[in-house]
Amino acid sequence: MIGRRSLVLTAALALACGSDDADVDADTGSTGGTSSSGDVSGSNDDPTTSDPSTATLTTSTSASSEESDDGPDDDGPTGPVCGDGFVEGLEACDDGNLVDHDGCTNACTLPLCGDGILQDGEDCDDGDLDTTDDCAECREAYCGDGFVHADEEECDDENEDDDDDCLSNCNVATCGDGVKHAENEECDGEDLGTATCVTEGFMGGTLACTDRCTLATSDCCDTTNC
Repeated sequence: MIGRRSLVLTAALALACGSDDADVDADTGSTGGTSSSGDVSGSNDDPTTSDPSTATLTTSTSASSEESDDGPDDDGPTGPVCGDGFVEGLEACDDGNLVDHDGCTNACTLPLCGDGILQDGEDCDDGDLDTTDDCAECREAYCGDGFVHADEEECDDENEDDDDDCLSNCNVATCGDGVKHAENEECDGEDLGTATCVTEGFMGGTLACTDRCTLATSDCCDTTNC
């Protein structure tokens, strides 16, 4: 009787212990499985736990794209700027203004007669060095300036002497123009210069001029009352 009761008690204790172990194992397995499943799910769904290498590649590509869009740095050194007040590079001058006729042009070049820019001190500047037009060496053309101006002058000896080969009106001296030219004429028309019958060795009379611009002494005489 006692032996059977002992066996029953032992069996009951065994069953009780086995049930507890199963419960613990089940709880542990369930808890562990749930925790593991939750961890995996979180790893797949949470963007903050994505692959670090992928994130690095994305950031690098984005930065490269921004640099490409922005282009090179605009703060780098630039070339000479005409008008900034500093003589640089091939500039001959730079007065820092936009006045074209003050000794330094807006192209940062020194003013020159013939550059087409009317500078202070110039009468004209037609952009060329032709001295036969109306603007010669940046001066308004005039008779006596030493330049023969086409269609207006036959000569220009830069003086007002009518006794040479070029008259003061810039016409070439010719016999018959009414002006005696000392170099090649004795007279011209009524212009006898200082010549008279007396200077020609006569006592009196009237001195004349031929159409060849030579003196005519035919009306001169050897008496004082001729």
